Amino acid sequence: MKLLVVGRGLLGNGIVRCALHDDLHPNETIDWSAPAVARDQLARMARSFAGSVGDTWRVAWCAGAGVVGTSDAQFLDEQSYLETFLDALAGAMTVAAAGRGGLFFASSAGGVFGAGSSEAITELSPETPVSAYGESKLV
Repeated sequence: MKLLVVGRGLLGNGIVRCALHDDLHPNETIDWSAPAVARDQLARMARSFAGSVGDTWRVAWCAGAGVVGTSDAQFLDEQSYLETFLDALAGAMTVAAAGRGGLFFASSAGGVFGAGSSEAITELSPETPVSAYGESKLV
């Protein structure tokens, strides 16, 4: 299986360590501090990956540096990174290859339920974010 891990923080590096039998697609270091550059790098990475898949493939999206207190503008940049990557991947991949793959999207969803009740929170609980961080997880 061809695997691309985007984001090499704690989770991304953990996935790479566990991917013993996967064909790990090389990726470049993304310059997250320069949004236009990052989007260009991510689009290039997506096209390269799409061109390299043969049989089954997976993408693990583990990128994102937003925390409670991150500005709305920074979250818009982070959202644009994922959109850019997915658009480039879809544009470069054949329909047949697309049907043999999947995307794992890692997200800290705790911020989505920040103003929740004292009841147990489940997938059916209403979203109640109290910050841009929580709002960014709903987009």
